[in-house]
Amino acid sequence: MEIIKTKHPYGVTHLEVQMKPKRFTTKQYMAQMLLILVMLGLAGCGSIEVGAVDADSPDISSIEVGIEPTPMPEMHTYTNEYYGFKFDFPNTWTLSEEDHSVVLMKSTNRLGINFRWVNENINPNFGRTGMGGGTPIYTAKLNFLDQLIPENVVELDHLRKYVIYSDTNQIEIDDLVFAIVLEDLETDYNTLDLPQDVIEEARTILETFERIAATGTPPDDVSADVTTEGAPALSNVVAWLGHINSLPEGSQCDDMVVLHPEG
Repeated sequence: MEIIKTKHPYGVTHLEVQMKPKRFTTKQYMAQMLLILVMLGLAGCGSIEVGAVDADSPDISSIEVGIEPTPMPEMHTYTNEYYGFKFDFPNTWTLSEEDHSVVLMKSTNRLGINFRWVNENINPNFGRTGMGGGTPIYTAKLNFLDQLIPENVVELDHLRKYVIYSDTNQIEIDDLVFAIVLEDLETDYNTLDLPQDVIEEARTILETFERIAATGTPPDDVSADVTTEGAPALSNVVAWLGHINSLPEGSQCDDMVVLHPEG
């Protein structure tokens, strides 16, 4: 740009602005050409979409920041060499052994697993009798020692009171018989409602059962009923909702003598 000042007669000064073309040096010219070529090259490579995600880029939507995964509980294995079975259970449950039974506890929830040989004479109250009131509701099938057995949750007023496995509360597999109940004997029965996660954990435990070589052998086949002198005949009993099936008069049930059984 150039400003030309011209003085006219009568003392008037005239200013004229003339624009002259800018002259580029060789380096400036080459830089301008290079920029133009780069822009043309980008235009020929395609377009860039806002929000587009490269297929090879990581899915950041699945990345949780500041949240650590819940640690899995440590697993333990219970083995009964004499009767020939084992199972796994998490360390959130505690295990104790009783006569012909294993008891797993989580808080006040009790998973009782009774077992015996098929022809073994033991306490007649093997399994459970005199169960609390409620309606058995089928909820699932589980794989117990390669046998599908039903899981029945007994409900009363829409509250889960206890769970029995199989329709007769006894599971016969080969030369063994099991009776399994999930219950809570410490909480008031009227307000008791077994947690669903505890029911699911108990199901998972039962599905880990495996048979192993037994060091013991079943006894010789004997009568299922045992009568001792001066005592009534003792029989295995299954009770549903206060209803007792096929219990002879005078038989013992939960340390009580039934005088008038209902069939």
